[in-house]
Amino acid sequence: MNGTKSPRIVVIGSGITGLSCAYRLLNLSREKKFPIELLVLEAGNRVGGVIQSVRVNDCVLELGPDAIFTEKRAAVNLCKELVLENDLIGTNPNFRHSFIVWQNKLEKVPEGFYLLAPSRFWPFLITSLFSWRGKLRILLEPLIPRKKNLKMKP
Repeated sequence: MNGTKSPRIVVIGSGITGLSCAYRLLNLSREKKFPIELLVLEAGNRVGGVIQSVRVNDCVLELGPDAIFTEKRAAVNLCKELVLENDLIGTNPNFRHSFIVWQNKLEKVPEGFYLLAPSRFWPFLITSLFSWRGKLRILLEPLIPRKKNLKMKP
């Protein structure tokens, strides 16, 4: 690089986002033949951020994000590139349900409630997880114009 120093880049956090960012930066550096100095900082005592598996008695609990949406091919392609594709475990259609804790009970998320938006009308309409006012607001969402000039409060 004509005697100039390589750019120094610091990635803060070694969770999935930080590690993916560092990986992408290194790949771009190699592709463009543009050397960089890269440092990944982590405040905790392990990499991976909130993602981890913990055994409690006879149960394995997956903490943090435990799934990728395979419809978004970039995540699957990254797994292939990292030779992790064989470690991906598909969901069992018989147990493909999400639950949330609501009013101290485990409640099944309505069928068709995908990526935090309803895709099937009837299950969404009859669920007790949302008030009628909340359901109306969700259904009106596509008709509500985006606010302009939003300012963040310090």
